[in-house]
Parts: sequence; C-alpha cells; structure tokens
Amino acid sequence: MNPYTTTPYVFEPYEPCPCESGKKYKFCCYDKSKNMSSSNQVYNAKRLYSESHKHFRDTDFKTCFGFNNNCNHGYISAHSLQNNGVLNLISNENHVYMLDMNFREHSLVPKLEFRKIGKKQASVFNGFCKYHDEEYFKLIEDVPFEGTAEQNYWFAFRAHCFEAHRKYRLRKSFSSLFKKSPKATRNKQLSNNYKGNELTIRDMEVDYNRFKSIFESREFDKLESFIKVLPFKTAFTATTAIAICVDIEGNPAADIYNYTNNRHS
Repeated sequence: MNPYTTTPYVFEPYEPCPCESGKKYKFCCYDKSKNMSSSNQVYNAKRLYSESHKHFRDTDFKTCFGFNNNCNHGYISAHSLQNNGVLNLISNENHVYMLDMNFREHSLVPKLEFRKIGKKQASVFNGFCKYHDEEYFKLIEDVPFEGTAEQNYWFAFRAHCFEAHRKYRLRKSFSSLFKKSPKATRNKQLSNNYKGNELTIRDMEVDYNRFKSIFESREFDKLESFIKVLPFKTAFTATTAIAICVDIEGNPAADIYNYTNNRHS
C-alpha cells in the first residue's frame, strides 16, 4: 500500500501542527511538505519507522508523577518492577534479560530479542523523584504481597505512570520526526499512529485524575482489580497499562479516523 496515494494530507489544515511549532498545520508542515523535492528525501514506510525509533531514543525526560505539584525532591530512575522483590527473584548475578525491539534495515516489522542488562538498570524510567518513589511504593517494595486493595492500587498506578511516560516520549518523538521531515506528515500510518497516541494520552490524563482522587480519599477499594495466582514460579515478569479498544458489545471504543469527535463515556 502506498500511503501517499489516497489522502495527500491527513491532518486538517487548521488544526495545530503535529511538529508542535505552535502554528496551524496549513501554515507550517503543510507548506513545507508541498515544497520539498521527493528527490531530496525519499521517506518510504520502512525508513520512516526506522527514523521514528531513532527519534524515540532521544526523547527521554525527567518528571515526577507524584500528586504534589510542587515536587522538588530531585528526579531518579524509578523501577516499574519491585527492585527488592521480583527483580531479585529472577536475576542471576545481578543481571536479567529484557525484551528489546531490533529495527532491521530491510523489514517494517521489528524483531523482538532478549538483551542482558544489569538489575539496577532494568525496567527503570524517569517518572518519579526519590521522595515519592520511596513513599508511594514502600507498601509493595518492602511488604510481602497480600493482595490488599492498597497494594493493588500502587501496582496499577506505577504501571500507569510507566506507560504514560512512554506515551509522552512517543509524542515528542513524532514531533521531532515531523520537524526533520515535514513530508512525513503525509504518511497515513504515521499520522494515524500519532492521533491514536494523542487519544491514549487524553485517556491517561483522565485515569491519572482518578488515581489522584482515590489517593486523596484513601478509598483504595474504588479501584477495580483482580488477581491471578499461578500455581508455580516463572522467571519472567512484566508491567504495563492497556487501553480498551472495544466496549462490552464489541463496538469500537475509540475511532482515530474521527479523532475530534471522540468523547469519554
């Protein structure tokens, strides 16, 4: 499929330009992409995905998802998995294996590979300060898991923050890519991925406010959760957050092709 044939411009002329210049698309990357010679930059789908992955690696940033807006305790690399718990169980000589995506030059689909990494560097992200990381997650770092509502809450919140940090990084990587190559805004796959990521960020901001409300009320049982206990141990662990793409009747819950018409239910 040639992504340039059906819809030459997939962003609305008067919506904010995805390169985050502050201008409208029509007066920014729209004009730039029209005037770029295809002989100067040939960005097919494979090259675009490779370029976007490179840009993603350069988008890391430090923040704190703590509920105190005046946080000034200094940022750290927080673990998305319990350093004192599960990482100790699955490590060998203070190392673990992590799945990583290898973007091969002549393939659109990345290859998943295991990469050996030090335990202290495993599953870290720059999403908390030292104070909030220790204060929030001590109940799952220092206390055996008993499946209490509060423990489940902190597991869920940390997974949420890990995923949110990556989505904000993804937004920055798209912006960086579009600045470098305005013609990339004409790629339907990339533009739809960008819009889908924007919807995810919008949902995550709603989720974050719900986490904050539960924290302030201390009514941790308001977060629905379930626990699946395996009757054996396995040397593999993961944490993530997912967005539901269909409702209970199988109808689409988010339609990225009608981006501005989506509403939270």
